[in-house]
Amino acid sequence: MRKLITLALVSLLCLSLSGCFLTSMQPFYEPGKTLDEPALLGTWHMKNCSENDEVKEKYCVLVIEPGRTERDGKPEKGYRITFRDERNLGSEYEGFLFEAGGARFLDTSMKEGPKVDIAFAIHVVTGHVAWKTEVAGQTLSLTPLKRSLAREAASLQPPAATFEYDGDTILSGKTPEVRALLEKFAMNPESYEKTLQWKKGPAPGAGPKKK
Repeated sequence: MRKLITLALVSLLCLSLSGCFLTSMQPFYEPGKTLDEPALLGTWHMKNCSENDEVKEKYCVLVIEPGRTERDGKPEKGYRITFRDERNLGSEYEGFLFEAGGARFLDTSMKEGPKVDIAFAIHVVTGHVAWKTEVAGQTLSLTPLKRSLAREAASLQPPAATFEYDGDTILSGKTPEVRALLEKFAMNPESYEKTLQWKKGPAPGAGPKKK
């Protein structure tokens, strides 16, 4: 899976596909405990988010808008997230902000994926990714947790519920269990991958534009 698509597309798929960052089949957030943060809303851009020299002068763009959905029959406030990379490949996600272990996280999951062939699509496992989220002025910092934490969690006593997919370990426990793991790892700097820093406002030549 990781070799079939560009690094930029991998970046967007990592918002909710297994095999990139710590991934759970169940949401990390508890029903009724999501947060509303107006500072997240708007258009954000990041130059060369794929770190690919072929598109190093181009931008990736996130558009974050208010969104609502239902979980367990109850309305849940959240966000609609639209991503477009340097090559104009795009996808949409649902996002829900919540607190765990003294930090804020954005739980993202796929709403509408990029256009891929049906053979690829049926082999993709979608899930939830938790991004440590901080907004400081005109900068949005999104930091994913390392996928190796799932394997570490599986070795705990008692072991966390997991399964293996394409060489990766995916969390498969219910929300209370995966949330407890998140709280355990939240304040350890070694738990995280590289932070992605996004700047507020549109980038020239990059879409989508906020309606």
